[in-house]
Amino acid sequence: MSLSTDKINSQRILSGINQSVDMDIFDELSSTNDWLLALNEFDIPHVCITKHQLKGRGRRGREWLSKPGQCLCLSLRLKVHCRLEQLKGFSLVVALALRDVLQPVLESDITLKWPNDILVEGKKLCGILIETTSVRSHAVDTVIGIGINILPVDNPDFEAISLTEITNACDLPDINELISDICNKVLTDAEIFEQSYFSAFHGQWLDQDNWIGKEVNIYQGENVHSGIYQSVDCQGQLIIKQGIETKTFLAGEVSLRAQ
Repeated sequence: MSLSTDKINSQRILSGINQSVDMDIFDELSSTNDWLLALNEFDIPHVCITKHQLKGRGRRGREWLSKPGQCLCLSLRLKVHCRLEQLKGFSLVVALALRDVLQPVLESDITLKWPNDILVEGKKLCGILIETTSVRSHAVDTVIGIGINILPVDNPDFEAISLTEITNACDLPDINELISDICNKVLTDAEIFEQSYFSAFHGQWLDQDNWIGKEVNIYQGENVHSGIYQSVDCQGQLIIKQGIETKTFLAGEVSLRAQ
């Protein structure tokens, strides 16, 4: 996995994206999210990439374990112009952006799992972790962490799949082009999100949501809520039906699993 800022930026220019970004690439790093969170104030979006993350983490404090070169770890820090409570559907927007970038280069269909998992054949290909570092009037300083499995992953915590398992070796997408496309798509969709929030993407999520009508368990701390999955509302909140009642849940506070 050969990474190059010059190749990534050249591809971004070829794609017609004029928005500038700062970019740093490391062979090894404790955490791309932590590295960006530690930065002082910044004027333009900043990207941090590594081939080996020593202390990666996922949602709800879980570790994201990988060997050198096994996983592409990318984080993007940007200001999202909205109030903090409006940001709750943003992880779904990032998941949709990754789907749009990856699906054209894969033979297998991608499915999305609320709020931010990218699945192929029911196994996890990508994960997303969004953190905030400061909140000001109508602007949230946001770090988007993205992990993509490049080589087969042996992790007992979840079923995973990798790009090399989905594609033939000769069809493996160019990593620098992939990073360029991800950055472009996330930045473009973030601008749309700032205008209409998750409601602008609600229809896309409903079209891609394969969980609708399934029996699910919602794990919230020590509590388990069972019901029929109804997809999400226009704010990105998960909805389940329990008899004649419906309940909604925020991303970040629960875990969704099929029964």
